Amino acid sequence: MLNKVINNIDKFDQEILNNYLCIKGLDLNFLTNFYENKPIFFNSRLFLTQSNLTIWDIIKKFEMTIDENYRKLNGAVYTPLFVVDYINKKVILENDTTNIKVIDPACGSGVFLIDALFKLKEKTKKSYKELVENYIYGIDIDPRAVKRTKILLSLVVFEKEGKIPDKLNIYNGNSLDRSFLKNFLKNEKFNAVVGNPPYVRIQNLDENTRELIRKYWRFVRGDTDIFIPFIELGIELLEENGKMGYITPNSYFTTYAGKELRKFLQQNGLIEEIVDFDDYQVFEGLTTYTAITIISKKRKRYFVFKKIKNSKVIDLENLKGEKVYYNELNFIKWNLVATRDKKLISMVENAPYKLKDIADIRVGLATLADDVYIIEDPIEEEEYFIKIFKGKKFLIEKEITKEIIKASILKT
Repeated sequence: MLNKVINNIDKFDQEILNNYLCIKGLDLNFLTNFYENKPIFFNSRLFLTQSNLTIWDIIKKFEMTIDENYRKLNGAVYTPLFVVDYINKKVILENDTTNIKVIDPACGSGVFLIDALFKLKEKTKKSYKELVENYIYGIDIDPRAVKRTKILLSLVVFEKEGKIPDKLNIYNGNSLDRSFLKNFLKNEKFNAVVGNPPYVRIQNLDENTRELIRKYWRFVRGDTDIFIPFIELGIELLEENGKMGYITPNSYFTTYAGKELRKFLQQNGLIEEIVDFDDYQVFEGLTTYTAITIISKKRKRYFVFKKIKNSKVIDLENLKGEKVYYNELNFIKWNLVATRDKKLISMVENAPYKLKDIADIRVGLATLADDVYIIEDPIEEEEYFIKIFKGKKFLIEKEITKEIIKASILKT
């Protein structure tokens, strides 16, 4: 019953919004501005213990209710506010342009756009209503996320100014479909492109999306990830004086799939700054190695490289960086390390023997069904290993099994 849809807003969303409106002392009829039929509100007890509920709490609660299968297929995750704040400061507050149009091409429930709205207000002093109507844009493939973003942007305007936006530039569709982009954005360019694009390997995408990626995006190579065409898209959406900030996997520094992207970024000197989180896990409950990349179209001789090292308290503002000159990079693979480490890497790379000279190196296992093929902590029974699967006991012959080492359990 929790997710029963009532007048286009499901019960869970209504519970959260109702509680927020009560806390802020706002008119409970606020949401009627969005729908012909008056939504049904509830005397919620769900969040009454959280008397200081904020707009950020609502966004996080929205994101945490995304179905797990949908999350895996579409790469939808909640972006921590410290990452959002840092990216938006770089591309909005530190942008030389005053009237900044912002777009998030994979906006989710709108965390980047809500923060962008507050920063645009700080920078321009324009009304929240005018900013939402003319300077905030978003796209998402999930119609529920689009609906939530529209509600939250309007909620900010309503709370701050007692008004409702006359229009919202938040669209439901596939950002990687150029036909969709042309129909809705009309070749619009933006001063700021922000976001956390989805991370999904191409083999896990539906066939239609695979075809779109292969058809429209030039940096796609081999076993690619969907975030790579999103970077290409972001660059295309930028005005000549614009800035772009994404958090993505840092794998594009070194993988074959990122080779053409590296080459393009390097030859055009597009990167201003990279913040590599190394093994620090930004996303709650996920093992993903990520980096923030700040891009502008103005050609540069170098970019600033920052790296998080063994830190539990992330202070991005005061993180020291080093200059990385483009002419010192090899686009075949970027070795982005501190100066003190370069000598050690050079020694390893110039060693007389390589690992490949003494070992047969292969790609690791990709079962796509570890629950079926991997036996964790095996129990032996004579010549068998015991495998418990979906509550049933199976005997697996020892002679057909191989011992494996999973990367996720390796330590330094």
